[in-house]
Amino acid sequence: MELRSKRLILRELALDDKCNLFKLFSEELASEYEAHLPTKDIATVQRYVEFHMKNAKLPVRTHYYFVIELRESREFLGMIGLAYVGESSMDSDSD
Repeated sequence: MELRSKRLILRELALDDKCNLFKLFSEELASEYEAHLPTKDIATVQRYVEFHMKNAKLPVRTHYYFVIELRESREFLGMIGLAYVGESSMDSDSD
């Protein structure tokens, strides 16, 4: 799924995003309200991206997370998401 405006692109996460997400998730200010952040481990970020890629393929999704890029340059700006808060989570064994 990809959403476009005049200036921005919102697209599904991809493995190529892990370095940009690692930079974002390593910053204390950017991750102030996230319990599992900041992280100093890129392997954790890779698992995070893989979880969201897998979730995006489910018939009933629980998470909608998108990378935000500038449309013209494809520069990474950040990410935005919406998740069901309930039994399903990245750390659960419900594969």
